[in-house]
Amino acid sequence: MRAMLVVSLLLTCAVAVGQDRVKGEYMPKDALRDLRGGTHEGIIRGAEYFLLHPDKYSRAAGDALLAALGRPEGDRLLVVNALAACKEQRAVERFLEMLEKDPDKTHLMSALGVIGDKRALAPLLRLTRRYLDDKREVPCELAGGVAALCADDEASVPVLLRLTHSTDAKVRRSAAEGLGRTRSKKAIGRLGEMIAAEDKGFDAELERMVCAGALAHIGTEDATGLLLRRLRKLSERYWRVVSIKQPEESRLTDTDEELSRLYAALAATRRASALAAVIGGFDHYAQVDLRVLFNHHTARSVLWHHLKCFENLSGKQVMPDGFEKTVAVLADKNYCANVFARCLRDVRQWSDKNLHSVRERAKGREVMLGARRVPAFPYGD
Repeated sequence: MRAMLVVSLLLTCAVAVGQDRVKGEYMPKDALRDLRGGTHEGIIRGAEYFLLHPDKYSRAAGDALLAALGRPEGDRLLVVNALAACKEQRAVERFLEMLEKDPDKTHLMSALGVIGDKRALAPLLRLTRRYLDDKREVPCELAGGVAALCADDEASVPVLLRLTHSTDAKVRRSAAEGLGRTRSKKAIGRLGEMIAAEDKGFDAELERMVCAGALAHIGTEDATGLLLRRLRKLSERYWRVVSIKQPEESRLTDTDEELSRLYAALAATRRASALAAVIGGFDHYAQVDLRVLFNHHTARSVLWHHLKCFENLSGKQVMPDGFEKTVAVLADKNYCANVFARCLRDVRQWSDKNLHSVRERAKGREVMLGARRVPAFPYGD
């Protein structure tokens, strides 16, 4: 009996191993065969394979997936997602026909945005207007689809502006992102209102960050001016907290992420006005206790983004004297200059020669760290 049990167990293990091996070797041809087979399980397996492996996609796979669009609803959802992931443009007309018959199919709205075919923009705009005119809440998938397709399209601006007043935070963010992609000057005023709002909470902060990116994408001097106005206001708040001897982590995080995103947005504008403001901002570091400041990882993140912004804006320009002096003060001030130096090391513009110059200034100088004396610039070669 025991021998029979052992044999049975071995056979079970062999079958399991064999199944795992077959599963591990599931190939595009197997997915294609399953899709053509037309069974529920086969459709699911085949569509899921191409959803997860769009790089294995082929025209034959597209033919099979398009044919599977006639399947029942449970199969069709996965097929639609697979066609979208593979950016099958032949599916656009089919999706639009399906959406016309049932305008509440939100997965089709998302799929059209993912495919990115501009033919879908006008129908999606019409559908959005219909929602707005009927005073119905626009689905976030529909707003996202329009935002994904509206690059450099002035006709999308009025609809997107209306969407920025939605009660749904996701819709407002998609609308703001879309306005940036249109690059329309007509969007600057509304984006400026949104980025200046002082609402609290995660959604409000995220919305302001999206607006910052949208203004940077538009990139005009007026748009950059709104970013700089927000930067000044947020910087004042940030450095007011930093000036406290022991700022709480929570108080820093109220502004640090948004401040970092603002630096990233300003870097994208490539404007001289942005560069001047970014250089001026380094003066703050010479006026605070960096040992306290750099105990907070959020403060280190702000500094890193500040430096990266300076790098992107300055290009191949010579380092300004004022900035070099600021770094020298930091090197002289206390042991936290090594954190600053690590950030500088990430900035390509700051070559080893620049770092060596700062290191030489601080050579032999020490500061007090508790009861110990430590080098002012402990960042080694």
